[in-house]
Amino acid sequence: MDVNKNILNNENSIKGLVDVNAEEISRYNVNPNDLFFTRTSETSEEIGLSSAYMGKNIDCVFSGFILRARAKIKSINSLFYAYYFRNPMNRQKIIKHSSITTRALISGSSLYSMKIKLTSLEEQEKIAEFLSSIDMKITLLKEQLNHLNDFKKFCLQQLFAQKLRFKKENGENYSEWKVCKVKDIFKERSEKGYEKLELLSVTLGNGVQKRAEIDAKDNSSDKRDKYKHVLPGDLVYNSMRMWQGASGVTEYEGIVSPAYTVLNPLNIINPLFYGYYFKTNEMIYKFKKYSQGLTSDTWNLKYPLISEISIKNPSLKEQNRIVNFLNLIDKKIQIQRNHIEEVKKFKKGLLQQMLISNPKLIIFFVEF
Repeated sequence: MDVNKNILNNENSIKGLVDVNAEEISRYNVNPNDLFFTRTSETSEEIGLSSAYMGKNIDCVFSGFILRARAKIKSINSLFYAYYFRNPMNRQKIIKHSSITTRALISGSSLYSMKIKLTSLEEQEKIAEFLSSIDMKITLLKEQLNHLNDFKKFCLQQLFAQKLRFKKENGENYSEWKVCKVKDIFKERSEKGYEKLELLSVTLGNGVQKRAEIDAKDNSSDKRDKYKHVLPGDLVYNSMRMWQGASGVTEYEGIVSPAYTVLNPLNIINPLFYGYYFKTNEMIYKFKKYSQGLTSDTWNLKYPLISEISIKNPSLKEQNRIVNFLNLIDKKIQIQRNHIEEVKKFKKGLLQQMLISNPKLIIFFVEF
């Protein structure tokens, strides 16, 4: 049972792979309109997350990591209260009443003591239906985002394997791609002494970012004299995480930790082409192969090692065509991400406004 979801309306999704007897089914059974909470979790943020089962009657049981709640009165829509308990204010109350040792834990008695608000069943159903439709919208948008990401991965592999090629305006093919080494395209930039410039970081998902904008902790102290100078167009990578794709082309001038390697283009190229190229499976495999270290935690790929790796070098015009095409996909992906965040923000605002009627105790909790 995935209690991280607000609604469990598919009985197939909650069937376990364990045999249970009649007594266990009777004691731990799941009925339509039951409300569930996560009882224990590694973090307080995930403790007491609520979900409602709105499926059909089924012989199914829940585990000891979950708490079940059933209404004392009939005029209760548990899906409404699954959303209600995800209201930020109620989430804070649940977290406050949980205990944290090696794991976070919430008891049934703690949940039972919470005062909650009651409105008419009709209003509960309308609110639950509306919020459920928003969740369905978010799910659909996420599926579309996954399709876009899959499409980008497909295009990356096809373009850099040269199975998909652009043509010149006259219909002719561009020249064949040359094979060279990294050192033929990039030199290492290791300039220091720019400690007053802004600190930059390389992220796995979004390339080079300003450290202040990603809320990362500044561990650089006041001794930045050994930090490396970075200029727009440089390709920067984490020397210990290059095999995971931790690289990107910077649009900023700044400084980066000595743990990073800075590649400065030697020739007239489109550095964004290599920013995309270095994310392909082909190159990730090479980066892993050339990294030195006993375990993945110590693998390192400094410039002398990466400089000897063979790479492809198409004409500048074809590089530009590939970059422009992939940039369009990235823009669509970002628009989709923004849309998802807007809908989530809208839903969060609605949850914050779930302030109704007078508080009454209406839920009967059973703890096992």
